[in-house]
Amino acid sequence: LKVKFDQIPSLVQEWLDLLLAKHIADFMILKKVYKRIGPMPLQNDRDYTRMANWVAALINNHYMQEVCIDIRAAMLACRSNADRLNLAVTAIESSIRQLQMAA
Repeated sequence: LKVKFDQIPSLVQEWLDLLLAKHIADFMILKKVYKRIGPMPLQNDRDYTRMANWVAALINNHYMQEVCIDIRAAMLACRSNADRLNLAVTAIESSIRQLQMAA
């Protein structure tokens, strides 16, 4: 779990950088998203569920609906922290690949 958990901050930064570089979002949209979902949970808290749910809220926000498949229902169906973290990391990695291939 720790390995997946520790990957999240750098994946989130890469994802945000791509959104800005591809002009899918600007700082005002990101500010609205963060105002709604709050800051990323602290790494030293090791709250795996909270981090996974935060990633789901970030990548599936209503301002940028087409940058990632909707994982919210799948997140709710997860039975363990490992499942939630795997889903969150897999989804953001998939979105990063999709953004990298976009024109």
